[in-house]
Amino acid sequence: MPDFGKLTPARLPYTTPITAPFYPPPPWPLQDAHILQVSFEIGKEASLAWLPPGLTRAIPPYAQLLVTHYPNSPVGPFSLAVLLDVCRFQVRSRAFSLIAVVDVPAALAALREVWAFPAKLGTVMLDKTDTRVTARVATAAGVPLVTAELGQVEEIDQSQTRFEPFLNLRLVQSAQEGKPPLVLEMLQVDPEYHIKAAWRGKPQICFHDTAGAEGWGVFSPLYMIAGVYTVCDTDLPFARYTQEFMSR
Repeated sequence: MPDFGKLTPARLPYTTPITAPFYPPPPWPLQDAHILQVSFEIGKEASLAWLPPGLTRAIPPYAQLLVTHYPNSPVGPFSLAVLLDVCRFQVRSRAFSLIAVVDVPAALAALREVWAFPAKLGTVMLDKTDTRVTARVATAAGVPLVTAELGQVEEIDQSQTRFEPFLNLRLVQSAQEGKPPLVLEMLQVDPEYHIKAAWRGKPQICFHDTAGAEGWGVFSPLYMIAGVYTVCDTDLPFARYTQEFMSR
C-alpha cells in the first residue's frame, strides 16, 4: 500500500495569500470614510460592451465614478477610485467594477486578492471645501486619468444617498498554455453605509486624453446625472459570488 502525505492547507510552510497574507482578513471596518459618487449617462452600446453576459444594462444606461478616502483601515489610510458600469443582476441594481486605482500597496493586494477589485497602484486625491469637492486620479507615474468636481455643494438629508453593491470579476489565469482560467467568479461585495453627513452639488467629470491608453477612457459622458459626497462608517465584508456567469 502506498503511504500518502499528510500535509494540510493549515500547515503549509511557504507563503501564499491565504497562509501569509499581506493584509488582515475581512471584514474590514472603515470608519469616517469620505466618498464622492458621480453618476453620468452613457451610450447603450458602450454600457453593453463592458458588461459580462448575465448582466443587463441600466435604463437609461449610466456609469459612476466612485472616489473614496479611508482614513482608518486595517492597513492604515488609503484612497480608492473605481469606474463602475451600473447594471442589473436578475432584477437587482448593481455596479460592475471595470477598473480601479488605489494608492497603498497593502490595500492594493487585499482589494485584488480578496475582493477582486480590478485595481492598479496609482494616486487618488479627494478634497472638499465649503463650496466645492474635487477628485483627481492618476497612474503611479503621474499620468492623469480622470478629474471630477462638485460645485455649489449643499448639505442634504442622509437618506438621499444610495450606493449599489459591487460586482467584481475574479479571474485566476491557468499556468498551462491554452488552458482556460482556473477560477472564473463574479463576487458581490455589499458594504454597509452608516451616513454621518451628505452633500450634493453640480457634477463635472473629465476623462483625460491619456485615460484611454490606461483603460479608463471607455465611456464618453453624455449627461451628468448626479453628484454626492458623504462622510460615513462603512466596511469591506466577506463577499458573495456566482460562478459560471459567462454561460447564458
